[in-house]
Amino acid sequence: RRRFAASVAADVASAPGGDVATRRLVESATRLGDDFLRALLAAYPSTPADSRGTFLSLVDTVASSDEAGDEARDASGRLFLEVLRSASRPIRVQVMESRLCSDPRLGRAIRRDLCLDFLQSLHALRAERIFDLTVSTLTRMGPAILGELKSRIGESSYAEERRAAATALGEIAWKDREVDGVLRFFRELDVDRLPAGMALRETGRLCSHPAADPALVAEVAKDCLKRLSANEDLFAVVDALGWLGAG
Repeated sequence: RRRFAASVAADVASAPGGDVATRRLVESATRLGDDFLRALLAAYPSTPADSRGTFLSLVDTVASSDEAGDEARDASGRLFLEVLRSASRPIRVQVMESRLCSDPRLGRAIRRDLCLDFLQSLHALRAERIFDLTVSTLTRMGPAILGELKSRIGESSYAEERRAAATALGEIAWKDREVDGVLRFFRELDVDRLPAGMALRETGRLCSHPAADPALVAEVAKDCLKRLSANEDLFAVVDALGWLGAG
């Protein structure tokens, strides 16, 4: 079985990238489970450079399947991390769009390392599409990376990294009902860590979530009205009050 899996993986590694026959072969061989996934990982170094993007997408298909075991799936995640260290922009985009990165069965430590890599690369890439893709990918990764997002908001020296982390943090809190902890985080955050008014707007939006603690919502509303009367952060306050009124 292992020899057969290795033979198929070798064929895939040398096949023209992305053709229908190769993808069908991979879909069929996925039934071999970990034997095939490990064979693919072993074959990756011999894959021609111009086919590696396609090969990684095939690894993603197998690693994200129900036939893959946890150890082999985590080994695939570690390969993705290794690839990211020297990845071209197209390969980086491909890894970020993969199903594996947001698979809840992927080890938490690996997901956290992927999260940090995505965020810490933002300042060098400087592209709005990469920013949006980063936020989308982080959001799909879910509550497992909340600690890393909060850490980067508090510690990163790059504004784009902090903004992306804060945006993803708000999206995860809303989607996964992690509202109150994130609300408190934004309320306690130093004002200079995010663009003007961003924390207040995110706070107002989260207050409109059905799972938000009414006592915490009342505190935010009181704070917004106080800021409004003092002419502080008017645009952000109005946005926040709009969300509060919609909740």
